[in-house]
Amino acid sequence: MNGHGKGRGGAEAAPPLFLSLAAYYLATPLFAALDLVAGLPVRAVGLESPTLRLGYYALVFALGFVMRARPPLAPALAMVESAGNLTLLMAAVLIPIWSLPETLDGDVVADLPARVGNLALSGSVLVYSFYKGQAQLRARR
Repeated sequence: MNGHGKGRGGAEAAPPLFLSLAAYYLATPLFAALDLVAGLPVRAVGLESPTLRLGYYALVFALGFVMRARPPLAPALAMVESAGNLTLLMAAVLIPIWSLPETLDGDVVADLPARVGNLALSGSVLVYSFYKGQAQLRARR
């Protein structure tokens, strides 16, 4: 890379932000293995169905390849995925809390720490993507 952000041959090099987001999404098989082997659905706690979780893992793994191929799309894709994940997670956390007086479900209470962890992880990726995307836009001006 030369001093102007260009790689060999004058091609634009991907900034570290894009590589870190792509790496996070390409690490999805590790999260899926934690889910399938150890029963820790860290990235997809909001999805109760194992089939839906596997589909989610496949989708976000594919997003990693898209981010790698098209680095400028990485912040927007990460924000959309994180926002969707947070929406599912909020529903998975709030619906049982709202219905707690009607039904005391021990499984829901037992899953709450994992759901809060997933909330922190997804929220962090969303905030990180948002601010890095803003920085990218400011750099273009």
